[in-house]
Amino acid sequence: MLTDPDPTLATLARGLPRTALDALYDALARLSSVRAARGRVLATTGALSGVDADSRGVRANVSDGHQYVTRWSWSDDGASNLCSCPAGRACEHAFALGVLLLAAARRAGRWDHARWGSLAPPALASEPAA
Repeated sequence: MLTDPDPTLATLARGLPRTALDALYDALARLSSVRAARGRVLATTGALSGVDADSRGVRANVSDGHQYVTRWSWSDDGASNLCSCPAGRACEHAFALGVLLLAAARRAGRWDHARWGSLAPPALASEPAA
């Protein structure tokens, strides 16, 4: 069941340039299939809270029984993530935050990708693009 995402995601998604959103998609597509599958579950169960942005990027608390702080940032090398979980990077928490940010950008008409359906959880993939 898809829960209502944090409304801050929509605000942040509208402010990110298309190149940043494309870089985020590329980074998410490189995550392991196991981490992506776990991240899809987190993205659809209301595991995100406290979404915010600062000069270092977009951050949120992601809970899977434990609460972790997850961050996406962008540089000339693309999008990168960092998480307080034991994995530290390229984890399901980062996937959940990233895919929800892309979904918010897609709802706002700021971004879309031909392969969105293969990355997103089914509930998000089935939403029409704005």
